[in-house]
Amino acid sequence: MIMPRGGIDRYSTFGLRDEWLPAIFTYEDEWIERNSFGPVQVKAVKNWLLDGGLIDKNGITPLFRSIREIYFHDPESAWQIIWTEFYYGSPAVRLFCDETDFETELSGDDLVEIFSKALPGLKGTTIKNPVSAVLNMFKLSRLGVLVSDEGNGREIRRIHLNSIEPHVAAYSVIRLMEEEGLREIRIGDLYHKNAGGGPFKLFGTEEPRLRNLLHDAGLLISPEDDVVRSSDISSKKILDDFTDHLLNYAPERPELDAEASEVRRKLIESIKNKPGELFGDEIDTLNGFLAGSSLRDLRIHHITREDIYNSELFRPGDNSIDVALVYGRIEDSISDGVQNVLYVSMEWQPDVDEMELLADCRAQGEVSGAPGAARRLSLKLIGEMVESGFHWYVNGESGYGEKLYHLSEIINNSLSLRIFTSGPETLPFHIGFLYGNIIPVIEHEGYEDVSE
Repeated sequence: MIMPRGGIDRYSTFGLRDEWLPAIFTYEDEWIERNSFGPVQVKAVKNWLLDGGLIDKNGITPLFRSIREIYFHDPESAWQIIWTEFYYGSPAVRLFCDETDFETELSGDDLVEIFSKALPGLKGTTIKNPVSAVLNMFKLSRLGVLVSDEGNGREIRRIHLNSIEPHVAAYSVIRLMEEEGLREIRIGDLYHKNAGGGPFKLFGTEEPRLRNLLHDAGLLISPEDDVVRSSDISSKKILDDFTDHLLNYAPERPELDAEASEVRRKLIESIKNKPGELFGDEIDTLNGFLAGSSLRDLRIHHITREDIYNSELFRPGDNSIDVALVYGRIEDSISDGVQNVLYVSMEWQPDVDEMELLADCRAQGEVSGAPGAARRLSLKLIGEMVESGFHWYVNGESGYGEKLYHLSEIINNSLSLRIFTSGPETLPFHIGFLYGNIIPVIEHEGYEDVSE
């Protein structure tokens, strides 16, 4: 096999985590100085970003900027694009994809043995670290959709992922062609054991589904075509097209039957008091973006203006921070809100037509069991939300932030100190260097995710 650049033991036991990306995308080149990582973690994260093409010796790359925009609108697809780049930059990911089979149960020891056979010159202790890093990355990122955890947490099984976006499938094909200098490739060649990447090698996407995906992405005129020709299509163009698609996504309004109409009625009634419920399961994605790199736990509440003064909703007093995301514009400063509650008023506000469309899609998806349109529209609106500016209010003070996904940074730098006089935000930026690894230990098959 052709090994990517760099040695295989580049990450200690640390996989890249989803919870780190909002901070990395926020701080850009300054993320190294502004984190709570230990020195081994910093080195590991830097190597993952290098191997994924997100940074180089000069700092962040154009790919970093492209993936950042995609991430805040479709984090799962962004991770799959990063995984594609890892295949060409990370020896550990390349080995995992090239040397493991689908639908086969694998333990950590199995993977060490597989890696050792491919790299007979390396000691088992050298190989154990990258195996742990990959396993932990599955556990702590959105790449977990690539494997099935076999229940006891000690074995995984690669699965066939047929639900990737057309642009992700197209990106993985074009990246393979770019790496190998090909102007065309046959669909059948993507399923050879020695294929140098592609949707099957990386995601297990099966051929009938892949043909439809590549047709939807414009790489095949018909799903029955056998050859993909790159012509003037580049991986960068695919990412640009994907970004445009995400920003301008507008599904057709579904026609609701009686059952779906009743579901919609109940949903509308519910969101009058709990507006965040309109986003369904994707509310967890939004909350993750907002929490970002906060050094304190955040309890995020999605409220209407009527609940600004409802003290029963909040629990100030412990070491966490109550963050109230207010839907609806706040005309005046909140000078007498609940003490120690951080209120956030977004410049972005829901468009009535889009909210009604999302409600229709949510109702139709719940009845039909196909929530794809609702999920995609939810992510589009969440992406618009976190890219917008916002006003904050706490304990009679107020201020402004340019991007909602910067919220956790502002909390760390100043807002937390308006609530607490001591705590992690009062420590130097290099907290990890001073106090060691404060990230919880994650275990998988006996391999610990700890700093050396």
